[in-house]
Amino acid sequence: MSLDIANLTSTTLQGNVSAELQIQSHTPIGLKISTLMFLGIVMLFSILGNFSVVIAVLKTTFKSSTDYFVVTIAFVDLISALTVVPIMVMRRIDPIWHAIASELTCRTYCYFIYFTSISSTVLLSFLATDRYLRIVWPLSRLLLPRRAKAISKTVFALALIICIPTFTISYYDSSYGKCSSNETTSLIFDTMLCIVFIVLFAVTTYAYTVIASKIRKFGKVNPASVDYTSQRLNYLMTTDGVQGRNIFVLHNTSATTRQEASNENVNRLTHDARTRDKLYKDTLTARIAFAMFLIILTHVITWTISWVAWGIPVSENDPLRPWLEVLKDTFIVNCATNPVFYTWQCGAFRKKMISILRSYFVDTGV
Repeated sequence: MSLDIANLTSTTLQGNVSAELQIQSHTPIGLKISTLMFLGIVMLFSILGNFSVVIAVLKTTFKSSTDYFVVTIAFVDLISALTVVPIMVMRRIDPIWHAIASELTCRTYCYFIYFTSISSTVLLSFLATDRYLRIVWPLSRLLLPRRAKAISKTVFALALIICIPTFTISYYDSSYGKCSSNETTSLIFDTMLCIVFIVLFAVTTYAYTVIASKIRKFGKVNPASVDYTSQRLNYLMTTDGVQGRNIFVLHNTSATTRQEASNENVNRLTHDARTRDKLYKDTLTARIAFAMFLIILTHVITWTISWVAWGIPVSENDPLRPWLEVLKDTFIVNCATNPVFYTWQCGAFRKKMISILRSYFVDTGV
């Protein structure tokens, strides 16, 4: 009797493994290798980039509301890079996946996908709102730094708690060698994620439409005024505050006239300095807004691709299935592109990162 049970168990396991290997065999080797390389690059950029963002922002003495949202999103992306991406990689390496695949692995994978996706989407909605208020209503005190800090912590904590049920909906399907989930509970959280995504899309569309209109007004400031102001500054430094074109006339006029001309020049100098400062701030604001827009746009596009791939019905042996499996994981690109866009557009952040790296490698002698 025991021998029959052993033979039956052995036959069942062999059948499960054979079915699993049959499914894996449908994946072209070129697609598997390129996917592994791509995920490796995503993991590298995500860990290094988001860690750099977190360190740079935390070392900033005076943090803005934008800084708090950015650093929280970077921390969430870092969690995703350390939990979700490694499992994605191991799922595509058969010997490793067969060794680690279990209920715990699938549940951990499912939980962190929902947690990082929901929290980052909500935070990006607040980030778009923050950009809108800072550019369109610069005097608004609705999103002060301390409030942004409280909102970021609250969103992070609530996402951790709300997503706990997702830890119980996923299980390991040994018949197909993959993680599956309870359809009813999964539908609830998928609907929740979809609603949050629609809110993000609506907020982003409105906010950045208005922001783009405002930035176009910034562009009406004549950029040549920067060079003009610099030339005037240099020239007036050599004429004791008296405009060069009047200096020969002023030598033959009264002291009152010279004082009036000097005051006029000081007023013009102050106006030009303010114009140059405003142009610089407007340019910096526009670049940061553009970086935030690219981050949100990438988030929307990648998640749309993933949802479309999830929504296409295919059989287990369909040749299209391996390609759809790759597209389902497109959303993970966000955790790598966010720090890239932020670093590319924010010069102040690049300088801070260079300073941090220099102080670490030079001062410590690494």
